Amino acid sequence: MSLLAISDIHGCLHSLEKLIHEVNPAPNDQLIFLGDYVNRGPNSRGVIEFLINLSQRHRCTFLRGNHEIMTLIARHDEPIASSWRLAGGRDTLRSYNALRESNWWQHIPDEHWTFLEKTERLLVTPHHIFVHASIDPDHDLDQQPDEIIFWERFDHIRPHPSGRKIICGHTPDRDGLIDDRGFATCIDTGCVFGAWLTCLNVETGHYWQTNEKGASRQGQCPHWKIAWGTLS
Repeated sequence: MSLLAISDIHGCLHSLEKLIHEVNPAPNDQLIFLGDYVNRGPNSRGVIEFLINLSQRHRCTFLRGNHEIMTLIARHDEPIASSWRLAGGRDTLRSYNALRESNWWQHIPDEHWTFLEKTERLLVTPHHIFVHASIDPDHDLDQQPDEIIFWERFDHIRPHPSGRKIICGHTPDRDGLIDDRGFATCIDTGCVFGAWLTCLNVETGHYWQTNEKGASRQGQCPHWKIAWGTLS
C-alpha cells in the first residue's frame, strides 16, 4: 500500500483527472487530499464531483483547507461571502451557474455541501502528519490551533517533537517545485497559477505532476526520508 498526497487543486479539474490517470493508484493505495479543492480555478463543481466519485473506487481521505472554511462560512454570513467572492469564490459560483444568484448556496448540491462539511482537520499516521498548512510543535496534535493548521505559511514551519514528517500544502511555489526540508514537505506547486498539480508518494519521495495544459512529468525528491528523528 502506498500513501499518495495531493494538495491545492483549486478547481483545476483537467489537471486532477490527468494526475489520477498518470498515478493510476492501486486498489489498496490511500489517497490523501490536503484541502483547497475549490475557488480560483475554472471548475470547482467538477472537482468535487470527481472526488466524490473517486472515493467510491479508492481509499480517500479529504482534509480541510482554508478555502473550504471560507466557502462554508460564506453560506451563512454575507459579509464573509463578499470577501470569499474576492478570494476566488466568484470562480466557484460560476462553475455552479450561480454567479448572479442571491441565493447562490441553493445552487450547490447538498451532496457537495456534505463533502465540504465532512473534510477532516488533519491526519496522523505512524510516520507522517498530513495537514493543509502547518503544525504548531508547541501543541499536541489533537489541540492544534485553526490559525496554524489552515492558514500558517510554510516559511514559518518547525519540526514536530514526535519526529513525524509533516506533509502539507497551502503555500504555493509558482515555479512548480516541491519544497522538502527533511522534517516537512510542501506540495502546493501552484497549479491554479499556471504551474503544476502534484501527487507525492510520501514513503518513496516519487512524485507525479500535471497541469491545465495537459502536460505531465515525474521525478524523485532527492535525499528523501520518511521521518527526521525518533518517533514517540
